[in-house]
Amino acid sequence: MTAGVSVAVEGVGATRSAPRASGVCHKWRGWRLWVMSLVVPITFLAVGIHTRDDFGETWDEQFDQDIGRFYLNDWKKTGVEGLRSRFIPLQRNYGPFFDVVVVAGHELLHQRLGIVSDVAGYHMPVLVVSALGLWLVFWFGYRLWGLLQAVVASATLAVMPQFIAHSQNNLKDMPVAVFFSLALFVLVEAVRQGSPRLFAVAGVVAGLTYGIKVNALFLAPIVILWQLPELCFDLRRWGKLAAGLVITGIVGFLTVLLVWPYYRYSPWSRVIETLKTFSSHEYNEYVYYFGHHFRAHDVPWHFPFVMLGVNTPLVVVVLLTVSLLFLASAWVGRSADRSPLTLLWVWLLLPPVVQAASGTAMLDGVRHYLLVLPAMALLAAGVAAWLVQLLARWGRCAQGALAALLTVALGLTLRTDIRIHPYEGVFFNSLTGGTAGAAKRFELDYWGVSLKAAAAWLDANALTRSRVWLTIPGQHFFRLDPSRFRFVNGLGGRPNYKVSLIRGLLKTFDTEEDYLHPKRTPVFEVKVDGAALLKIFEYDEFRDLPDGAVLKPAPDVVGQTEPGLLGLEYENGRFEGKGTGPTVWRSLEFERQRNPYVDREVSVRIAGLLHISDPGSYTFEVDSDDDAALFLNGRSVLTNASMDTTRRSLRLGAGVYRIRLDYRNLVVAAYLRVSWGRTGQGPLEVLGVPYVSHNVP
Repeated sequence: MTAGVSVAVEGVGATRSAPRASGVCHKWRGWRLWVMSLVVPITFLAVGIHTRDDFGETWDEQFDQDIGRFYLNDWKKTGVEGLRSRFIPLQRNYGPFFDVVVVAGHELLHQRLGIVSDVAGYHMPVLVVSALGLWLVFWFGYRLWGLLQAVVASATLAVMPQFIAHSQNNLKDMPVAVFFSLALFVLVEAVRQGSPRLFAVAGVVAGLTYGIKVNALFLAPIVILWQLPELCFDLRRWGKLAAGLVITGIVGFLTVLLVWPYYRYSPWSRVIETLKTFSSHEYNEYVYYFGHHFRAHDVPWHFPFVMLGVNTPLVVVVLLTVSLLFLASAWVGRSADRSPLTLLWVWLLLPPVVQAASGTAMLDGVRHYLLVLPAMALLAAGVAAWLVQLLARWGRCAQGALAALLTVALGLTLRTDIRIHPYEGVFFNSLTGGTAGAAKRFELDYWGVSLKAAAAWLDANALTRSRVWLTIPGQHFFRLDPSRFRFVNGLGGRPNYKVSLIRGLLKTFDTEEDYLHPKRTPVFEVKVDGAALLKIFEYDEFRDLPDGAVLKPAPDVVGQTEPGLLGLEYENGRFEGKGTGPTVWRSLEFERQRNPYVDREVSVRIAGLLHISDPGSYTFEVDSDDDAALFLNGRSVLTNASMDTTRRSLRLGAGVYRIRLDYRNLVVAAYLRVSWGRTGQGPLEVLGVPYVSHNVP
């Protein structure tokens, strides 16, 4: 590249001045350089603030919010025992540092000042730290390459779709990427200057990084591998590097104790516990990859590299490929360019290589590898500038043409960002045929950004008290008016709508069908570039009778009857098999504590006859845990969701009606009470004898 390009990263104890990328670099000193460094970050931040309400909550964002709320509000009262009783090992071993920042930011911006919405209140700290990450990449690029490359690196990262997507709706991975980059930047400067003070500062930042996520453990190996060809067998310089890294490690460990209170209790045991938790990650759901479903622990080793390749703009992929040629040339020629190229490629490759080799769960596209995006932007910027400079021998026209081509490529990426906003996270490049082509082989909206649009559609179109089956939950639905919707679990809850976020998880949670080939036509779907991210299906067959509906007696009720209804019990929640019984139910109720269904998955179908002597309006009410459905003459009168109470009034003529109640208990507590009475004529009473009977065989 340019002369002096690797001066800033040559090795332990190097003392040369900062690099100069071109003859114009001297014009950009002092405040002008600082102003230039802020152009991209401030622009990115301004756009992010303007579009802050376009992004929804990720489907498991509450996971991180809960950690932050606990450490901010409850830790002092409950301590480590409260932590252990409340959180599973996986949640205990995600560092709380930035989760606390996020929750504190929400309390300030939303609860106290009221200047942003509830959801945006959690996202603003992530957006701010992402903008700081762009500023950091500028200075990293400036120290590695020079001014031109610094500007290009910052701009390249700012338009990368995955960077934009995770700057708003991911509370942990983008912050860890930024803090990781800052720690590495300070370490590089510490190595260059041989400064114990900078090694200590790097330790503070590394500790904060570990306090977000364990990825900080990659820092020392990256530095060592980068310096390996520089130091060779120089034991004195290796000693200096080792001493510096020891300082970083000690300060980092003390910082972890400061920001992660759980680690203050048996610290070394906590380290071991954290490593074991992540190496044997309990999550093992299905992942859709290359057109096949794999369990997360069985996903092929090449997953990180493929996903980084197809989720990155093609121009960046091409520049990264070219940079490999430059790296090989630099190593063969032992040029000064070898050092920065080696640093960035080690940074880019080490995290995904370690995960692929470790056998830990692999899922969610590139989100576990976001910390390598700055390295990709820096490499792409450095090589782009180098290529432009190499064309100088063919004249300025050739240089200008290549510069224009690269600028257009970034401009097209930005145009794509705008076109698919706010679904930048489902970007796939042309290697897969774009997002539409990728839908046949990969998961798209793994964060559930489209759930926000689904919740808005239901709020605008669904009838009051509609039952909704969320095959994958989303927080946006629980922010809706609670009187509008009832959420059920599976077909047994007789949903009016099923919301399907299309990803491998549905192979487990959509118990009705193959989600890739649905039997129904969706009433609503979110599509991006021709690819469906989410679909809503309607179940007309589960629609209950409206209030005030008229029913006539059953015309075919004959034979001898006896008091009470007959019930059959099934040892599952799906009314499958022959069932045991029948048993006689004299009334449709049982207590919460003393009943045979507590702590069992069981279903009970109770049927018989209802006798109406006086025509008129009758009100039926069902209170149950879990769900229950009441039928008259085969028509669905009402369906009650778990731990809810539902009423319906019907106009009934004198005569006999066939009545059926389907009750299910899926977990823990069990309860049922069916009441009825003349509408508007006093309190309701439990439905039972003498108004119900059954035919004698």
